[in-house]
Amino acid sequence: MWVDEMKSRVPVDTGGLRDSIKAKVSSRGGKNSASAKVSVGPTYDTKTAKKNGAPSQQPGVYGMFVEFGTKDAKATPFMRPTFDATTDKAVEIFANVIREDLGL
Repeated sequence: MWVDEMKSRVPVDTGGLRDSIKAKVSSRGGKNSASAKVSVGPTYDTKTAKKNGAPSQQPGVYGMFVEFGTKDAKATPFMRPTFDATTDKAVEIFANVIREDLGL
């Protein structure tokens, strides 16, 4: 959900920033608790970057400059608008997962 939405909003020059947007889900749980973290945004694969001759600038850093702008470049937000547009759907999905896990 987030990846597709974010990719549709990111400005495209070379496509490197768009192609670097991925989702990562990590979770951990104990006997009486569990937690999950979802990270969505620009990522950096050093092996692929070196093989493709990519610049050393990590997409996450470049993405920050695109999102917030610099003194010489206007901001072009794509991350925050993605989260704003998908918040209700994300809450609905998480609530359904929790209800299912609780047997409700």
